[in-house]
Amino acid sequence: MINLTKKEQESMLNLSKEFVSIHQEILQVEKTIKEMEDRSCELISQLERCRENESDFICKLEKKYGIGSLDPINLVWKKETVNNEVH
Repeated sequence: MINLTKKEQESMLNLSKEFVSIHQEILQVEKTIKEMEDRSCELISQLERCRENESDFICKLEKKYGIGSLDPINLVWKKETVNNEVH
């Protein structure tokens, strides 16, 4: 068996520390990715609920004011006009 020199031992220790550091950072990145995926799923669910609420709201407005569309800029209901054309 041959003993490593002090310089070789230091090099080996530095490589080992670097390996551990990189591995820890990879684990942290993977944890962050998982957290971001979970948050993305939560946000998608919130968006779906918001769209459902919007749809329900539009249905209520149509029942109250008739068929039309909401102008979200001016906050007014634009009622559709039907032309009674005879052909």
